[in-house]
Formats: sequence, C-alpha cells, structure tokens
Amino acid sequence: MNRINDFVDSFIPENLPKKKKKALKEELTCHLLDKADHYMEIGYEMSISMDKAIEEFGTDEDMKGYIRKEFEELYHERTIWGILAGIFIWGLNILCLPLDLWAYSADFNRDPDPLGAFMSLLMIFAVVGLIVFARIKKYRKMLFFIGLSNATIVGFPLFCIYPQMATYSMWYNMIYLIDRFTPFLMHNTIAEVVLLWFFIIGMPAVLAVYPLIASVLLKFGRIHEVKNPRKKSIAVAAVCFAVTLVTCMLQETGLKYSDEYPVFFTPYDVHISEETEDVYNRINIGDTVEYAEAVMWEYEIQSIEKYRGFQDNLGKKQLDHKLREMDFDGDYKVYFPPYSYIRGEGFVGIKEENGIVTGVAIGNITEDMFNEKSHTFGYLNSGTWKTWDDLNLAKEFVSGLKPGDKEEDIIPCFGDDSGLLGEDIGLVYSQRKYLEDGAYKTYYRVYFYGETVQNLEEFEAYYLELYFTDGILEKGAFYTKEYTDTEMIPKKIMTIG
Repeated sequence: MNRINDFVDSFIPENLPKKKKKALKEELTCHLLDKADHYMEIGYEMSISMDKAIEEFGTDEDMKGYIRKEFEELYHERTIWGILAGIFIWGLNILCLPLDLWAYSADFNRDPDPLGAFMSLLMIFAVVGLIVFARIKKYRKMLFFIGLSNATIVGFPLFCIYPQMATYSMWYNMIYLIDRFTPFLMHNTIAEVVLLWFFIIGMPAVLAVYPLIASVLLKFGRIHEVKNPRKKSIAVAAVCFAVTLVTCMLQETGLKYSDEYPVFFTPYDVHISEETEDVYNRINIGDTVEYAEAVMWEYEIQSIEKYRGFQDNLGKKQLDHKLREMDFDGDYKVYFPPYSYIRGEGFVGIKEENGIVTGVAIGNITEDMFNEKSHTFGYLNSGTWKTWDDLNLAKEFVSGLKPGDKEEDIIPCFGDDSGLLGEDIGLVYSQRKYLEDGAYKTYYRVYFYGETVQNLEEFEAYYLELYFTDGILEKGAFYTKEYTDTEMIPKKIMTIG
C-alpha cells in the first residue's frame, strides 16, 4: 500500500488545491489497488502485484497524460464563463464611447477629469478582479479569454478605450509629482514621451499578457497554488483603492500644471520686436553696462538672473532646463521682457569687459545657435512669403551679393517696403554688433520663404547670413532648410566670399 501511495504522490502536481488533490489521489489509488487485486487473485504476492499494477500504468509521460486527462474530466471548467469574461471586457471598452470616458489624446476627445479617471480605474480594477479570481480558482479558460480580449484591444490602439482616462491621468500626475518633489524634470523632455507610452501601452498590455501566460502555465501544470488567497486579494484591493484615491485627488493639479507650463524661449515669429530693436539701436559699443541696463529697464527688459530670483524652486528648475537646451553663448549676458512669455524676438544679449559693452545681440545670440538648436525657433512669417516670381527675384538679389558691398545698401532691402521688390525681401531676425581686433563687426540673419513650384502648394524656406566689417560685406552664406520629424537641418546652397 505504501508503494502505491508513494507512486501516486510523486505524480500528482503539488500546486493543485487540497480538495482537488485529495479527490484525484483517491481515484488513482483505487484504480491501482483494483489492478493489484487482480494480480493477487491469479496468484502473485502483494508486493509483486503492486509493482505490476504500477508498471501497467505505463511510462512517466503516459501517467502525466492520464492525470491531466482525469483532472480535466473531474474538474471541467465551462468554456462559457471564459467567453462571458471576454465579452464583459469588450463591453466595458465599448461603453466608454457613449459615456465619453475616453481620452486617446486631447486632440481627439478631451483631457481626463477626476470623474472620468475614477470610472476608468473602476473598469481596470474590475478586470484585475476577474484576473485575480481566475488565477486563484485556476480557471485556465477564463484567464485565456481575459488575456485574448485585452490583447485584441491593445492590438488596435484606437480601440483601447477603457484604460485611457486612467493612464492619461496617472501620466499627468506622475509628471507633476516628479517635477515638484524630485531633482528631475520630466515635462517637455524625452522622458515625458517615454513615460506616456509606458502608461498607454504598458498598463493594458499587462492585463493582456499576464492572463495569457498564466493560462499556458496552468495548461501544463507549471503554476503554483496561491497561498493565503484571501489576504492577497485584500492586499490587491487596497492597492487598487489607494491608486484610485491618489489619481483622482491629484488629477486637476496635474492637468493644471501641464496646461500652465511656462513656454520659455519659444518664439511665435521670426522677426525682431520693435522694443528689442530700439534697445539694440540705442546701445553702442563702448557704452557702460550701467547705461545699457538703464536703457533696457525703460522697456522693462531684465536679466535672466534677476527673473530667476522671482521663481519658486520648480520655476527655477524649468527655466534652467530651457537655458541648457538653448545653450546661449557664455560670453553674453541675456535679457528679456518678463511681462509675457519669453519669445525669440525678445532676446537681448550684452557682452562686456570691465563694465564696458563690447557686443550687443538681439534675436539669436550666436551665429551657430540656430544651426545647432534650429528646432527651438519658429519659422512662422510676417510678410516674408514670396510668390514664384518674387522668390526668384529675391534669390537673384542674394546671388548678386559680393564682398565689398556696403551694409547701408543691403540691409534696407530687408524688412522695408521700399526694397527691391516694392516690399521686403526677407526679415532680419537676428543681428549682432561687436568689436574684434579693433574692427567694428556686424552680423545679420535674414529669413524668407515662398513658392518653389508655380501655382502649386509647394514652398521652401531660406535664410541668409551676412558678416560686415566696418560697414563692408566680408562674407556670407545662403541656406535652405530640410525638415525631419523633429528638427530643421540647414543646407548651404551658396557662399558669398
């Protein structure tokens, strides 16, 4: 008898529930004892009879197959319950449309609100509850259909609706919490995009992948029994409740933080504002920095350092991040008007030595900054659009420039209605003046764009760099812009000098 008990115990999976394990053990033991009795009746000793009964059961794989077969016959799980679970999940997903509980993005529907986030989290945790129930009960088919239904939803992102409000809410809140309470900055960084897709794809994917894997492991008896299922179920429910509470309470704060994020150094146009141009014309090389700052004060233009002093810790972190991104020339002290969001045309740069101004810049601070950081500058226009004919005339004008031409003859053609075409050829949106080896240097960057194919909606953008020494053109370059998904790449098409 001990021989048969040991044999049965060695093949029954340890992860079966106790009641099911006991029932299966009793049936297999009875089956083997019946075989052993048969051999004893025909004259074999008890030990030999038991050995023959065990041997007749076949190889190890045969026995395992028999156990799995008997298990399915004894504890058959109805397929209909798994199908109903899958239909329930799809029903939640479809129900979000008439209830307006989907976000996808603010462009397509709307931002999440606390109620929308709460309802979405309830739906997610309803699915989690189904998964927990099926896992504890070892309902393989239910787990399979839960995973399959979620997988079909995740496979078509536009239809992955019921987790959207929750995932977007958690994303907004996580960015706010990290930015506010850690040294890191998530908003307006690549980390923000990574976090967004982690939530959008990660959460529903887990609800799809885990049940599918669990169902396969159950099929082959490779999954452990859940110990203390009641305690663990309560723990899961407590975590779900805590996530719901924090997400909904923080939702409005997180969304407001994202909506009101300061747009540091993001221009709306490429032209230079009248205020900064006036400042540029009033400050000369050789003036004192004290005088320069007094001029800027008249226009309420102040230094970045002074502006930074009025910011809270989060504001300072946001500003410093943008300053690193813009990568201003360290030789220039940067000023801007603080009464509105900082725009590209608002920059004023002062370079000084021993309290004396040695350089003044507006627009872009360095000649290389646009090339390296071009995607941070807008290319909207104000009077720079050219028709097919006008664009060719403008390009012809540029191609006719040569070293030795006078600054006073060239610059008035930009941004002046009395120019070559009866209007401006382009707009000056960056200029500098400075001393170098005792010579007075000026630098201009001009922008314009227009139709490259007549009567077709195809256009190309151009910008021109000009360097003058003591009012005489020394060199220059003419660029067009090639666009990628993330940036503009300058392409030189002509060199002057």
